[in-house]
Amino acid sequence: MESKFTDVDITLKARGDEFAFVKIFYSSEKNHCTLKLQKVLFGDFQVYDLPVESFFELVKFMDNCLIPLPESTVAKAGTQNSLEIQSGENAMSLHWRSETPGEKWKDVYALKEKLLELRNKYLV
Repeated sequence: MESKFTDVDITLKARGDEFAFVKIFYSSEKNHCTLKLQKVLFGDFQVYDLPVESFFELVKFMDNCLIPLPESTVAKAGTQNSLEIQSGENAMSLHWRSETPGEKWKDVYALKEKLLELRNKYLV
């Protein structure tokens, strides 16, 4: 797949019943991808080489995601999730409370699940 990206950073942070930190960084200059994981809050980070094909599979999935206006919430405590994506100078940041962000954001939740699948594949 020919890349239209230079540097891409995808970061998922989830705090609630289960903690998750997943960071994927892709560099087109090196045609290399790394996966950075943290098993527990304030724990050591583990860094792995991620096959470039896995990154582009994720990009292909993201190309089909729809992200409408989220449902409103007033929660101050409990489960918190954030998903930050940066490609060059373009960036987006999504934050939601509760385990799932609601039916309208089902694609966001599916992306979170894909990132957790990658984490679970590498986490020891």
